[in-house]
Amino acid sequence: MNLLDERIKQVQMELAQMGELAKKIIEASLKRYLGAGGSHGEIMEMASKIFRMNDRIENEVVELLVRFQPMASDLRKLRAFLRINYDLFRYCRYALDISEMVEYVIEPEDCKPFYKPISEIAEKTIEMVDITINSIRTLDPELAKSIAELEKKVDELYRKYLEEIPKHPLSITRCVAPNMLTVRHLERIADHAVYISESVIYAATGERVDLSHSSN
Repeated sequence: MNLLDERIKQVQMELAQMGELAKKIIEASLKRYLGAGGSHGEIMEMASKIFRMNDRIENEVVELLVRFQPMASDLRKLRAFLRINYDLFRYCRYALDISEMVEYVIEPEDCKPFYKPISEIAEKTIEMVDITINSIRTLDPELAKSIAELEKKVDELYRKYLEEIPKHPLSITRCVAPNMLTVRHLERIADHAVYISESVIYAATGERVDLSHSSN
């Protein structure tokens, strides 16, 4: 393995580590939102690490592009890694927004009637995040493609939630807007999971796919 190959592999593993930390932030934010405790300060601390990792990985990829002027498959991987780095950053950003709503907008107790549908969406979204972490680590295109069915399920749950929430007897409370934002943030995390999977497939095979429509 030459120096460029070693550095590319290093970036790949750093992205997987960034994904693991982003997952922890998502889980911690959802735990807070669903009334199970946790500290916004701890989530902020983890988010700060993500922001630093994001900057470092971007700088590393740019350095490799400039220093080695890679061709073909190496160039493809580095381009994909830049996109993945951004999408992992968005995981963290949406999760942080969920935690901030608990910190500044609502009391978790207010939202108990909404916990079940949010938990269902959260469970599927975290499954998608797990797939992206493993597919980054392995660059397995088939694993990446498996995300399409989960994304379809998240979209179905999201649309169902939007249809049902106006019918809820608590639809006039202050909890409605934060809940709708939370499920929207989860749906957007799921979208970025799809984008990461598409980037993995591109890095591994050179194929450009649209997984958001592949299961329709």
